[in-house]
Amino acid sequence: MNDDQLIRMIRQGGISRERAGRYLQDKYFYLIRQIGVRQQRLSYDDALMAFSDALTELDWKIRHGESFEELGKMLYTLTHRRGVDTIRKRTTKTGTDPLGNSSNTIELPDWFLDALQNSDSDHVLNRLLEHDNENERRQRQNRITACVLKALDEMPKKRRALLVNKLDGYDYEELTELHGFKTARVAHEMVSRGMDSLREALKNLCQQGEPVCRDLCAWLNRKNQL
Repeated sequence: MNDDQLIRMIRQGGISRERAGRYLQDKYFYLIRQIGVRQQRLSYDDALMAFSDALTELDWKIRHGESFEELGKMLYTLTHRRGVDTIRKRTTKTGTDPLGNSSNTIELPDWFLDALQNSDSDHVLNRLLEHDNENERRQRQNRITACVLKALDEMPKKRRALLVNKLDGYDYEELTELHGFKTARVAHEMVSRGMDSLREALKNLCQQGEPVCRDLCAWLNRKNQL
């Protein structure tokens, strides 16, 4: 069945609507794991609920005359939004600190260390981690991560949460929804301000001689960022 047929069936109501709903559920069932479990790291039950809510919302939109270029794309968007709502509600209700989940910051991406020196052209992560001994390379990675976490821990909770979400792979549209910003441009500006604050926090740790920060501080000093 194509999108036009599905839309007609949903608007007809009754058995036709039920058949179309089951077809959409079966065809896009993979979104539960692709979006909810893998991208948003929800439990399977929460991801399933987000997908079910998205199907219900799509049904409502179709029955109320809204039109879409592709049902699949709209269902993807709605599933993602319902997942973001779940994350927001869970964080608000429990006061969960994103830093409490160590999987959020196991690996620091290239863009993050580049941003620490206000540059996006150096691919510094590989240079920081260059070492023939794999064990030493991993220990250096762990020290760099621990230093960043320590600096993040000294920042205000909301700003810290924003940077951790950005590290975790959220784009600016997602950050806009998750943190309640008006636009993605505002989210971008807030991340930039957060990076400025993080650089200051790292500068303070380096001046204090924090042992776990020695690799990152040495690199920042070489880049004349301290």
